[in-house]
Amino acid sequence: MKVVRSIFNGFRILSKIFKPILKALSKSKF
Repeated sequence: MKVVRSIFNGFRILSKIFKPILKALSKSKF
């Protein structure tokens, strides 16, 4: 359970980092 929790925590951090990048990419593409 502890490992799953740490993976979920890391995924949340990654999403926080990737969301603005994805938004910038979509803006530049369209």
